[in-house]
Amino acid sequence: IPASSCGLVGLKPTRARTSLGPDYGDVLSGFCHEHVVTRTVRDSAAMLDCIHGNEPGDPYVAPPVNGRFLDELKKKPGKLRIAFSKKNPAGASLHADCVQGVEAVAKQLADLGHEVVEAAPPLNADEPGNIFLPLWAAWLASEIEGEAARRGRGPKDDELEPLTRGLWEVGKTVSAAQYLMLVKEAQALTRRIASFMQTYDVWLTPTLAAP
Repeated sequence: IPASSCGLVGLKPTRARTSLGPDYGDVLSGFCHEHVVTRTVRDSAAMLDCIHGNEPGDPYVAPPVNGRFLDELKKKPGKLRIAFSKKNPAGASLHADCVQGVEAVAKQLADLGHEVVEAAPPLNADEPGNIFLPLWAAWLASEIEGEAARRGRGPKDDELEPLTRGLWEVGKTVSAAQYLMLVKEAQALTRRIASFMQTYDVWLTPTLAAP
């Protein structure tokens, strides 16, 4: 999202492709991955060459890399099967500029010879938000309260933005059992999307609902 809003290149690597250590082993049950935003795809690939790999104590690791990511830019991908979607999986409307952007990229990819079809994995409108929001809020609450324990005091009123404070309050209401149930639901959703991606090489969507 920051890259999309700033005209930069953003890449979210495969889980455990880069280490979260030494401070963390896992963040948000696998939702969080470390990389950078760059001006070019080349720079993103070069940086990933520098930082990929695991550190001692990481809870899991990604499959080993064969070669350099930077060298992949020199290879032709062949004909790809690409799905694109112009609908918001949460059910909300999309700004016309976001729809036009997806349509323009889909047309360009088709003109390059790729197979491009409109398709999306089966998602219920409220499902992603109902899973992610309490997971995110619970993790945020653990971070705030952990920092408060280290400092010996809680955050002052002017140290948290209203959204952060609101999420903290939500996070404090999520029980351990609820958190684990949400992780299970997220993993089930992941399997559905992974099944969809067995048919397609790329899934093209708007990054945000509005410019």
